Amino acid sequence: MEWIRFGFCAFFIGLGVISILLAVFGVYKFKFVLNRMHSTAMIDTLGVLFIALGLMIANGLSWDIAKIAMIVIILWITSPLTSHVVSKFELEIHKDEVEDSLSHNLEDEEDYNGSI
Repeated sequence: MEWIRFGFCAFFIGLGVISILLAVFGVYKFKFVLNRMHSTAMIDTLGVLFIALGLMIANGLSWDIAKIAMIVIILWITSPLTSHVVSKFELEIHKDEVEDSLSHNLEDEEDYNGSI
């Protein structure tokens, strides 16, 4: 029974670490700052869930599960809020650059759709 619990624990923690590493790849892949923020905000939420599930399975039935669940809930509430606030600041501070980047991305998309 202990090996089965260890297997599930390792699976979920490994899945969480892999998803967070994919978020790091997304930060370097995208050029536009808001795309970078979106990739990290979505994946870190998922990564935290998987790592927390792995830790909950490793601890077994105890009060530690409630503590880990509360940490996950707090992170799920604060992570999207902070991403939203930082992206709003980015839009306000660099409004011209953002508009140029968005129009450039739309032109590239129209060229791509027109070539099909």
